[in-house]
Amino acid sequence: MPDGDRSYLALLQTLMAESSLQNSLRPPNVENELDLLLHLPDAELAQSLPAILSATWVLEYQTQAEALEKRIHDYLASTRPPNAMWTAVSDLLMTPSPTDEVARAQTTLFGWAGILTSLPVAQLEALRPELTRLLHEASAAGRSSLAQYARRYIAYIDNPVPSVPESKLDGLGLRSLDAVTTPDEMKPFVDGLLAWLQDRNWPVYQGCVDHLARFPELCVAPILDVLRRSDDADWESSLIFLVQQHVPTRMWGELRAEFERIAQGATPDELEWEVDGLAMELLQELDLYEARPRRRARPWGPKISS
Repeated sequence: MPDGDRSYLALLQTLMAESSLQNSLRPPNVENELDLLLHLPDAELAQSLPAILSATWVLEYQTQAEALEKRIHDYLASTRPPNAMWTAVSDLLMTPSPTDEVARAQTTLFGWAGILTSLPVAQLEALRPELTRLLHEASAAGRSSLAQYARRYIAYIDNPVPSVPESKLDGLGLRSLDAVTTPDEMKPFVDGLLAWLQDRNWPVYQGCVDHLARFPELCVAPILDVLRRSDDADWESSLIFLVQQHVPTRMWGELRAEFERIAQGATPDELEWEVDGLAMELLQELDLYEARPRRRARPWGPKISS
C-alpha cells in the first residue's frame, strides 16, 4: 500500500480511538485523502470500516461520502460472507459493550441509507445473529437508538412489508415503500410521509417527498387540512413547495381558498417563514393556468360549405 494511504489509515484509527480529535481534527487535503480511500484494496477498506464510520467529518464531504457508501454497498451486495467486508460489518455489529466511538460507527452503518438499507432481504438475513446480539447489547447499555435500529431490521427481515419511516434515519422504511405501486396501496402511508416533511433537515425528508410525488392526487386533501390548522408555518412551507414542485396545477383548485387566506391574512408565524409569499406565487400560477386558452371542440360532422 502507498505510504500516503497508510498514513491516512493510521489517522482514521487515531480518530476512532481519540474522540476529542474526532470532533475537531480536519486533516489537510481531506478531499484528496478521501479520493485515495475510495481506491484502497477491499481488504484495507474493510479493515478501516469502523474508523471511517466513526469519523463524523467524513460525512461532511457529500460527494466522496456517497461514493464511499456506494462502494461499500456494492461490495456487500455482490458478494456473500465470509469475506473481509462482511466480516468487518459482522464484527462491528457484534462488538460487546461498545464505546461511544464504536456506537457512533454502528449508528452510521445504519444511517448511511445505501449500505445495509438497500441490501436484499436474503443478505440481511445473514446478519440476523449480529442484529440480535446488537439488540441485546444496546438495550442493556441504554443505547435506545441502536436498539431501535436492530429491532427494526429484525422485524423487516421477518416481515418485509411497506411502512412509514419510524425515525428520521429510517431508510429501511423508505426502502419498504418501493413495493407500493398503486394509489390504493400508498393511501394508508400518506399522512405519515407528510409528517416527515416538518423539518427539511431530517434525512428521510427527500425520500418521503419522492414517494409522495409518485401519487400527487393523494396529497391534496391532507395538505389542505394542515394549511387550515395554520399552526406550523415551517411545515406549511414544505408542503407548499411539495405542491409547487410535484402536484399538477390542475389539482390546486381545492387549495385556492387557503392560498388566498395565507396571502391576504397570514399568521405572524406564517409571515416569519414567508409562507405568504409562497402562497402568492402559487395563486399567480393557478390564475395563469385557469386563464389559459382552451381548445374548442370541433363540431361533429363534416364542415358545410356556404
